[in-house]
Amino acid sequence: MTEDELRQKLGEFYGRFETHQHDWLDESNLHEFGRTRDGTRVTANRLLREVDFRIGLGSIVPHRVKGFSGGAKIAFPGVAGREMQERNQWEASLRMSETVMGVADNPMRLRMEEAARLVGLNYIANLVSDYEGKIVGCFVGDVVQAHRAGCKLSREINAVALPQRAGIVLIDSHPADRDFWQSAKGFYSGTMAVRDGGTLIVVAPNPEGVADNHPNVLEISYRPHAEIVRMVEAGEVEDIVGAAVLADVAQIADRADCIMVSPGVTREETERLGFRYAASAQDALKMAFEKQGRRRRSPCCVMADMPFHSSQRR
Repeated sequence: MTEDELRQKLGEFYGRFETHQHDWLDESNLHEFGRTRDGTRVTANRLLREVDFRIGLGSIVPHRVKGFSGGAKIAFPGVAGREMQERNQWEASLRMSETVMGVADNPMRLRMEEAARLVGLNYIANLVSDYEGKIVGCFVGDVVQAHRAGCKLSREINAVALPQRAGIVLIDSHPADRDFWQSAKGFYSGTMAVRDGGTLIVVAPNPEGVADNHPNVLEISYRPHAEIVRMVEAGEVEDIVGAAVLADVAQIADRADCIMVSPGVTREETERLGFRYAASAQDALKMAFEKQGRRRRSPCCVMADMPFHSSQRR
């Protein structure tokens, strides 16, 4: 972050404490703490080795890769090296959103927590907020036990039961809308509300474009999920994390008609990602009705970062 961004992030704490920013690709900043039981090499910022007490601060909301944010996620991938990041991102991309998002005990989360024990993450303080941003719970203590208690409340706050999947879903990803990398959360949530063959519309500003830190997202661009898996398994992709996000999105685009409304992403970029382009939400809805027919049920309007529990795909 820039100094201005740090000042905004830290508020009254800015300048009172020594602050370091983690670079996950800089090996000189990393230390190897061992391996998880499945053989994943655990590397993380060397400062974790040099301190007496490690506390993780964060919030708990449903998450496409880790089930929920918070807990051990502040360490992995928060201050982790490449191996753990790639392993978890890629493994999650082989699963549908429904099997991970809002599910605390998943393989990626359990691996992170094992790694967090290795680096000595002693304590967490995690908040749960409602849809208005008001704090409804604060969970402190053990990195696993406190987190699971927070997940239970977060699920109660965020989970929505749908009687059936909708033909048209309009969703935004606020406040995760800095770039497409973040706003893809709208697609991850929306895919659990739209039926197969339905239309999923995501509205997000994306002022920083697609994903400057992972250029292969646009270089590879949309391909069927099976093709991306083949490329990674064949060793044709260097940036596995970028490929994982493409695989996540491909699972959705392979099953639904996807439209993106984003002033920060061009028409060409939108189409390269496998989506249809619309200049406004109203234009997107018109396109959706033309494809789905106006006698479909009313569109289902939802917010991002919600695990939807509905009947099977129709």
